[in-house]
Amino acid sequence: MKCIKQIILIYTLTNTMTSITTNLTPKSAGNHVLILFIRDLFTNQVVNDLPLQATYAGYFVNSNHDGQIIFPRKTVNTEFSLIITPTVEFVSPLLNNISHLQIPAQNEAKCYKLVLQKNLETGHLEWRTTVEDLPSDRHVPLQAIIVFANPNDITMQTGSTPTPFNNHLILPSIYLINPLENNQFALNLPNNRPFLAKLTTAYSLTPYGYATMQIY
Repeated sequence: MKCIKQIILIYTLTNTMTSITTNLTPKSAGNHVLILFIRDLFTNQVVNDLPLQATYAGYFVNSNHDGQIIFPRKTVNTEFSLIITPTVEFVSPLLNNISHLQIPAQNEAKCYKLVLQKNLETGHLEWRTTVEDLPSDRHVPLQAIIVFANPNDITMQTGSTPTPFNNHLILPSIYLINPLENNQFALNLPNNRPFLAKLTTAYSLTPYGYATMQIY
């Protein structure tokens, strides 16, 4: 009887949490992507031989041979932060359970805000890019795209950038300031092993049922 009560408790808790999650989660963006091009600042040409690494929404990717950084689009939101910094830290207050990412105090970083909006004069969509101050606590916002690089070597153009109407979001490009001198990227990729670390699942019994925790 005790076992049956426990099963009912876990089932009820699971369904309650599923209902809460469903109400809070934005509608699915489907199998769509975010695309970020890497370009030469002076020629505007796509740079396809530079291995840049980036992360967003739990995904860790390398730039491809077409000079693109591509992420699955996991939200219908059209407002993002883009941060350029060499590395980030994992803040793990309890049992290596990550609470957030943080930019180390000694690291330089640039932060941009990207907002998709409609041009009232032309009726076309465009990205509005502005420079933002880093959060005072240097916490990385949840909707942030992080490009791992020296912020003195990469920049974004502020202002308006036209973009086609599409479920795939083509973000404003990032620009290399000295592309001919940036072969060092190939030798100085950041140490981001924690992004690739194997996760394990820990279980604990609470008064409300079993709780799970992903740890690395």
